[in-house]
Amino acid sequence: MYAIVTFTKTNDVAIVSTSWLCDDEASCYWPPYLNSVKLEKAARQHEAAGSNWKLYAVRKVNVRNGMVINLLGLNGIGNTTI
Repeated sequence: MYAIVTFTKTNDVAIVSTSWLCDDEASCYWPPYLNSVKLEKAARQHEAAGSNWKLYAVRKVNVRNGMVINLLGLNGIGNTTI
């Protein structure tokens, strides 16, 4: 599954794998990839957070699953960055 989060320091919004969220949903791991293709692949495949992933404070946006699916589109996760 995916979640839409807002990064509290920058107010940037991203679609992330829910596996990247901490249990309290107030922080999120983010992969170190600078290449958008690698970021999208990591999210689509729900890549496990590595020891080199940074932890960021986030606010989870409460939306219906259908809205997240619509934002993802038919061909992937879309362009999201922090």
